[in-house]
Amino acid sequence: MENNPRYYLLLNIYDEKLHISGSTNDPKPLFEGSTATLVLNGFIDELRNKNMEIIDFSNNVLSQSAVLGDSLTAVMNDRKDAMIDSFYAYVANFADTTKELTNKIVALENLLYDRQFEIIKEKAAPIIATGDTSNVYVRELTSKVNRYQQIMDEEAANSFLGKTATDLNLPDPDGKPIQLSSLRGKYVLLDFWASWCAPCRKENPNLVALYEQYKDKGFTVYSVSLDDNRDAWMQAIRSDKLNWPSHVSQLQKWNSSAAAAYNVTGIPASFLLDTNGVVIAENIRSEQLSQILAGLLGE
Repeated sequence: MENNPRYYLLLNIYDEKLHISGSTNDPKPLFEGSTATLVLNGFIDELRNKNMEIIDFSNNVLSQSAVLGDSLTAVMNDRKDAMIDSFYAYVANFADTTKELTNKIVALENLLYDRQFEIIKEKAAPIIATGDTSNVYVRELTSKVNRYQQIMDEEAANSFLGKTATDLNLPDPDGKPIQLSSLRGKYVLLDFWASWCAPCRKENPNLVALYEQYKDKGFTVYSVSLDDNRDAWMQAIRSDKLNWPSHVSQLQKWNSSAAAAYNVTGIPASFLLDTNGVVIAENIRSEQLSQILAGLLGE
């Protein structure tokens, strides 16, 4: 045991006697006496299991993506997304149903680390409202929520919503510059992507379908690739059938001045511009884009 210690979370908020039994070879000793400890350790065990399932599944998809092909990889990624949704739902449900305040806070902090901030704010508000500074867990939750709120406020301050889009004038595959502002008069999705970005490639079929549906009604796409390899960029355009004319790239990956101009630090990233070039939506996926375009341009 000296070279392979095991650690267990003990929580005894009711001053109950806690009895632990088991052997040094037992990975799961028996806890008796503290209801809070039993409930919390059961939650953490399930959380660990769900997290490992997601990690193992993600690694499996990544290792087999070349064999599976784009369509099957997309199906597998959908399944992974469902597993992640199930993880969040389990944590949120535990926070809603557990009777112990401290257990509720531990659950909420698991959502907090994953930036599920709107859920956190809603569920943490009654706890924070107590103002119970004598409870270390309440103090820590209050501090963390306030810190994340500050982060979200800073992100909102950096938002482009309601602002005229910064103009771009970037080269197409043949080196000919295409100016973003030249598309004024249409609704334009400014889309940052790359051939190596799996989530981007997963979204592309949906984006193609929306382009085909609305291209004659005043919608187009201005695709900014963060590739650094022209052949890979061209192959992805052909493979994904990205038929709109405005494809541009500086072929500098993250050194792209366009990415810097829009504070893009991860992809996919997108900005929907109205006919006057004003940003009306940010970082929307195909489902949201479909709803917006239906409202703007009709079904």
